[in-house]
Amino acid sequence: MKKLFYFGSMLFFAALTYSCATDDKAILEPYTTIELDGYKYKTDLVATFQGQVGEEVTLGLGVYDKFDIYGVDFGDGKIVADTVCGENGGLKGDDGLTKPGTAHTSATTFKGTIAGEGIVKVYGKSDIWYLTISGKLMPTAFDQPKLANVVQVSISSAGAEEIALPALEKLTQLHLSNVPVKSLDVSKAPELTSLQVIHTSMSACDVSPLASIDVTKNTKLTSLTLGNTAYKPGILTSIDLTQNTALENVVISNNKIKEIKLADLYEKLGTFNASDNELEAINPAVMPAVKWFDVRNNKIKGDLDIPSDKLTNVYVNNNELTSVRVSDVTKQFYFDNNKMTLATMPALPESMNTTSKKKQFHYQPQADMEVAPEGSVLDLSAQASAKGIEAEAQATVFTITAGDAVLVEGKDYTVEDGKITFITDQKEAIVKMTNAGYPDLNLCTKPFDVKGTGAASEGTTIFSFFEGEFVGGVAVGNGADEGKVAKEITVSSKKANIETDNITITLNEALNAGDVINITGYRKKDTDANGNLYILFETGEAIDEGNDVKWNNIHENVGQQPNTNTYEVPAGAAGSKVIKLARSKSGTNVFIQKFEIIRK
Repeated sequence: MKKLFYFGSMLFFAALTYSCATDDKAILEPYTTIELDGYKYKTDLVATFQGQVGEEVTLGLGVYDKFDIYGVDFGDGKIVADTVCGENGGLKGDDGLTKPGTAHTSATTFKGTIAGEGIVKVYGKSDIWYLTISGKLMPTAFDQPKLANVVQVSISSAGAEEIALPALEKLTQLHLSNVPVKSLDVSKAPELTSLQVIHTSMSACDVSPLASIDVTKNTKLTSLTLGNTAYKPGILTSIDLTQNTALENVVISNNKIKEIKLADLYEKLGTFNASDNELEAINPAVMPAVKWFDVRNNKIKGDLDIPSDKLTNVYVNNNELTSVRVSDVTKQFYFDNNKMTLATMPALPESMNTTSKKKQFHYQPQADMEVAPEGSVLDLSAQASAKGIEAEAQATVFTITAGDAVLVEGKDYTVEDGKITFITDQKEAIVKMTNAGYPDLNLCTKPFDVKGTGAASEGTTIFSFFEGEFVGGVAVGNGADEGKVAKEITVSSKKANIETDNITITLNEALNAGDVINITGYRKKDTDANGNLYILFETGEAIDEGNDVKWNNIHENVGQQPNTNTYEVPAGAAGSKVIKLARSKSGTNVFIQKFEIIRK
């Protein structure tokens, strides 16, 4: 594969699959006579180009003079002639009128198929100020005398890998489209105001191969585009824009950029698009006039402040942001797929409050929140209200699940101003928050474990059994039909035999009326057999669950989770220090995971 490179004072070119001609006489033929509308014109050789034989190409040409006659030989010796104008006024006849077909509203376009040795020759008199090339064609040198003062250059679908521009003192615009250039040196083009290197169509390269570029010498740049598409991404990893404070438009999307070095201030920067890169940080504060701000699909973390008061479009979605702050946005605001919460998500900007606001204001989903309860309390008070798309703050609704079970407020937990106090122990609990201010958002916590307080939230635990450990007493199995006391308590004896066959809990402290007993347990049976408790106190008072289903069935055929039941010690049981457990009815065992008594 040949490359375009700067050697001495000449810039030579070869595309992907064709070779340079070696007949210098053929290339450097100094002049020729061309004919247009019956008139003959003696012209000089303006510039030569090399391309791939058989390839259809297009040359767009503009000149410094008011008008000129240009001819293009695409390699077959035939001259395609037309007027080429500066002001595009056309060619005047002897009658002073513009000759038909000679006026152009833009640069003159010459189309042809490359033939011969692949050399395309352009003849005329005036210097070229505008050049656009489409197809596998490039100048044999950029510093050819009639091309050295070119102002605007646009090249698409050429096969150059390396381009090092010579001193082109007047070049203001260089646009490369679908050119697989790996190395681009523009340091000798100090007047450059617009630089564009893009890959937007399926071409010979799998990615945009430009690995680095230095624009620090191009201090007059107002527009910089190094953009690609998702299916044709670039490999550019960093860029230094510290010297380019005149920038008004920046598009450096679909690369692998991890760092953008920015100046302290860009007073005129209105569009900034660094989407689909690998940025972890960006500083919008240096862009006080930015209107279009797009950093979607990066890895930006933490808080982001965009202080511009001219914002029309903001896209910060698909990052790792915990908050984003703007003064106003008038058209579109996307901040979904981040790590924001009801407390940190922005409300609908005032100027976006229109009938199509849902199309403009994208806030969901957000990542699950990482939370850690302090004791039995999970403080989500910051999430208790949010404004969102509403005029006033809306109250948040909290729903709590553990496994497949939906926890019951008042039984399993209480909520006050977003502060959740758990009464029962829970594993893998998840809090889901919904708020009318963000009606499409279901914000959830990550699963967490929590130890409950019991019904008497300010009380003292006088007895507890959990994970095989006892505090405030002890439990043992008695009788031939006794249950097991290990990591769990298995209640297998029957009410009828409770005096001899039972689980006996002996307390260190006597019970008071109103003490609260919390029991967490389950059944495990492939049928719907009863497995309810009979709790007999030392005084003879009893709590009999009877036939009512009290305990969930965790058998795989049923798939439930253990549940917690709460009982109040009746007045008749006051003074008891011994509690005996059995089953109310014949059926199946009850397995107790936790037994707790709370003193009010």
